[in-house]
Amino acid sequence: MLFAVLVATLIAPHPQGDTPVAGSESTATRRSAERVARSFEQRRLRLLPDAPSSGSGPSDVIIGRYRYAAGEADDLEPPPPEPQEIAEARRSLVRTLDSAAREMPGDAWVRGRLVWYAIESGDTTMAVAAARGCRDDEMPWWCDALLGLALHAAHDFLHAERAFDRALSAMPDSTRCRWTDVSVLLDGDARRLARRAPCENRAAFDARLWWLADPFHSVEGNELRSEHLARHAFTVLHDRWRATHPFNWGSDMREIIVRYAWPIAWSRDRARERSPTQPGYSAALTGHEPKPAYDFFPDATALEAPYDARDASWRLRRPRAPTHYAHPFAAPMRPLRHQIVRFRRGDSLLVLGAWNARDDTLFNDDAGRVALVVSRGDGDTPGLARADSAMARGAVMLTVPNEDHLASLELFAGKSRAAARAREGVRALRLTNGIAVSDVLLLEPGERPRTLGEAVERLLPDGKLDADRQLTLYWEVYGLGDLAAPRVTVRVSRVRASRARRLAEKLGLRDEPQTVQMEWETDAPTGRMATAGITLDLGDRPAGTWRITVTVTGPGGATASAARDLILAGR
Repeated sequence: MLFAVLVATLIAPHPQGDTPVAGSESTATRRSAERVARSFEQRRLRLLPDAPSSGSGPSDVIIGRYRYAAGEADDLEPPPPEPQEIAEARRSLVRTLDSAAREMPGDAWVRGRLVWYAIESGDTTMAVAAARGCRDDEMPWWCDALLGLALHAAHDFLHAERAFDRALSAMPDSTRCRWTDVSVLLDGDARRLARRAPCENRAAFDARLWWLADPFHSVEGNELRSEHLARHAFTVLHDRWRATHPFNWGSDMREIIVRYAWPIAWSRDRARERSPTQPGYSAALTGHEPKPAYDFFPDATALEAPYDARDASWRLRRPRAPTHYAHPFAAPMRPLRHQIVRFRRGDSLLVLGAWNARDDTLFNDDAGRVALVVSRGDGDTPGLARADSAMARGAVMLTVPNEDHLASLELFAGKSRAAARAREGVRALRLTNGIAVSDVLLLEPGERPRTLGEAVERLLPDGKLDADRQLTLYWEVYGLGDLAAPRVTVRVSRVRASRARRLAEKLGLRDEPQTVQMEWETDAPTGRMATAGITLDLGDRPAGTWRITVTVTGPGGATASAARDLILAGR
């Protein structure tokens, strides 16, 4: 994705805006380091690769002076390669700053520049070491924030968050409120929810938001929260060093960074620039940020009722997203065909996560890693099941307390950096009037399985049926006695159809499909739990979304139901 700067006025090479150095620290070493840094930025500007800037598009976002091409977030095309001369000049600058930092260990300006240029050069080990040596009497919290930035760049998200949390606790209240304000990252009803509570009372909302927005619950730390705080640290770093930025640093650039990330590469569109001999000499610069990038924040319905959330509550690729993040372990991030279903086991809940990525070439070449994480918004993670040699198709099961949870099924490719994820709320499965029904498991058509183990061997990828539209349903019933045979009702009803189909039915050109209902009495159960199933042929049903509802009537008329939606594609 492109962070597009169409025309940015070049700045003069003067030290205004640099953090002043008091007393004995105003040395030739410091002035030399500043000159070398400014010289590097001027040289970088001259040597930037020539590339056309992107044209305007419907997903562009205007922020202050700049147009941001948000619609290109999912583009996999790499940015123009950096000339070798720039990389060599940066390494020389890092050596100069490292020497200056050793001579002046208390100079926060030198230390911050060293950390940043080490990150730019890809040497995160040096960046972390330099940040650990930081001392800043002017802003005591800054060194922890700088360390958090370096650790985040090294993908040590857990320790980055801890460093940022130390910085947040030591910040002035106004600064902490600005750093933790997430409303700029949201829109619509989600933004309104974020703005309901003042800063001092929004801790509970923030905790729920970051829990739901965490890209992968199986990765230590919260990568997205760490990224958000790292972006703020980046803006402070550049607020303290305006003069040597490639173009005028301001509040609009600060907002772009907080919402979308800092550029990892730059290019110039020299065909759109004004010559130095013309009035208003300017350069057309484009900052290229990491991509592919996605919006990991949930919608308002998930924020209000996380245990009822569906995978559709996260629209990772939505246009004109107010923010996005390029996850280093998800390039690209793919949708995952899956089933996440619940079964009771005594007083516990058995959660089954099944996936099928066989139709995606990024996953079917080699074994990868899969994890099923079941968690709650109170910070407790009661269960994690993982396999480090997972194939493109399989299932994992996890037993957790019979409470409300959020289940996250996460698949990582073996050779590529591709990842896929499915996330859904999982409600407790409790007896109602002494009876309960599990979720409905969708299987390849065949004989009714007698156990869950047999059923797992025939799992369908999800509720999207192929052309033959046949499948077997499997479910379990709990709380039955030994004396009465339960009655089962299976109802097949249409939920939605295409506009064209609805119009044809309204005009009498097509018949409206009728709801189908089947009812039978099963054999008497032999214990408190019984398994059941049926094979359906939906070949005569028109395309659309259909709901299968299984209702079991037990002794005394007590009932329990489970429903599952199916998508029948057009032929």
